[in-house]
Amino acid sequence: MAAAATLSPTIWSMSACSSPVFGPVSAFERDCAERGMCLFLADASVEGPATPHPVFQFRKQFIGVLNTDRFITLEEWVNQSLPDEPKADLLLQMDIEESEYEVLLATPTALLNRFQIIVAEFHHLDQLFNTTSQGVPSRNCCKLTPAYIFILTTNAARSR
Repeated sequence: MAAAATLSPTIWSMSACSSPVFGPVSAFERDCAERGMCLFLADASVEGPATPHPVFQFRKQFIGVLNTDRFITLEEWVNQSLPDEPKADLLLQMDIEESEYEVLLATPTALLNRFQIIVAEFHHLDQLFNTTSQGVPSRNCCKLTPAYIFILTTNAARSR
């Protein structure tokens, strides 16, 4: 369980993990499943999890700001995945390739409050205070910082 071992012990009290765009490796998700969490996975770029597990529930869609055939909002995805558990404590693991800012801004605060831990790859953090970024990264930081345990990873060096 090396992939999830470095996270706070709080992680193991979560009811479920939502993991959009998990790609070709599912180690983190598998570690969470082995700890008893329900796993909801979404990624339109793959046919399914790299390593199957009985508790994985896979959706072949990207997380976005609109509901279409190819995209689903984070709010709609959580509501469909856990319709009978509106108070469940959740973990969000997110690497949605530069869409993280717009998705988080479009997600209602009430839903974000359900995520006790957010593990996210935020791209271009080096642009956090750049006036040409239109403040999108900093607005997300302001929205997230009051009540969340979150782990930021960055991929600022990757070229487009």
